[in-house]
Amino acid sequence: MIAAVQDANVLIDLLNAGLFEASAGLGMAFHVVDVVVAEIEAEEQRRELSAAVSNGWLVVDGLDESGLERAAAFQNEAPPISFEDAASLSLAQRLGAILLTGNRQLRILAQRHSTETHGVLWLLDSLLDAAIVDEPTAANALRTMMSRDARLPADECNRRLAMWQ
Repeated sequence: MIAAVQDANVLIDLLNAGLFEASAGLGMAFHVVDVVVAEIEAEEQRRELSAAVSNGWLVVDGLDESGLERAAAFQNEAPPISFEDAASLSLAQRLGAILLTGNRQLRILAQRHSTETHGVLWLLDSLLDAAIVDEPTAANALRTMMSRDARLPADECNRRLAMWQ
């Protein structure tokens, strides 16, 4: 089974677009760092996360001392990234997992450290490829993400919207 660590922006984008639960259908082992979960403020979204943990398709992980040290080193290496983002990369490395992020600086850092990265557009494509959602649903979700200030490349979003509508 493929393991994937979601950072805060991917997690929030999926929650905002109503596709968080649908992503469970991809059959991946989804993980998130506990400090990222702490960033989720909306009560409804926190309940959705709790349900995912209870249902076993989302694992909330803490970092041990070496993971915290690795996260601090990542943050020092690429100062624009937050500790939460650095912690997500640290966890992805520990698990040998894909890192799901929309943060360009974090993607560059992860790739420099040989960690496979993808973003929410890849997840949308995967949901479509697996027939978990249809094109109108994916288009509506993407429009919702864009309207809620998701960190997404406009040209790629517009290309997908044109295909899916």
